[in-house]
Amino acid sequence: MEYFILEQDRRLGSLDGMITFSEQMKQGYEFAKDEEVVFVDSSKALEYGCILEKPDLLVSDEVYQILNRYERGLAHKKVIVIDMARNGQIHYYFPKFTEVPCSNQEYVKNNAEDSEKIDHFTVDEKLIEGLSMFKLNYYRKSYLVVRLDVAEGMLRTSLYGLNVRRILINGR
Repeated sequence: MEYFILEQDRRLGSLDGMITFSEQMKQGYEFAKDEEVVFVDSSKALEYGCILEKPDLLVSDEVYQILNRYERGLAHKKVIVIDMARNGQIHYYFPKFTEVPCSNQEYVKNNAEDSEKIDHFTVDEKLIEGLSMFKLNYYRKSYLVVRLDVAEGMLRTSLYGLNVRRILINGR
């Protein structure tokens, strides 16, 4: 089976540290309210893509609709991101994905970008059997992993700020 990581395009820059989440959201999906309001405090102009990775994974309506096609009834909570400097707001979803622990990962140096990216994971294959998407947890980072058909569905649309990267998954 082929798997891909859906992640924020690094060319957009990170909003890490600029978004203020509520204490409930910081504790996890189960503690968050059905509709949350979060604030961005930055004096510089920011670009909001279809996926925000930090401090937790948020997806745009377009991404949520595609994911929901492959996993009907995907549980989610709504998040309104308010940009104080520009008096604007952007609506996102906070989906609840099946979380899968990872026992090992390997870094590979990508010559084009000269940075390290994880592209090889070891997981218990029984935990991902039949899943079209899941959240892979390793150390303090989470990755949204999707099957080939879901990745193709994402690539067929014109989503802004999305990076789709192939990974290898080995079972134990």
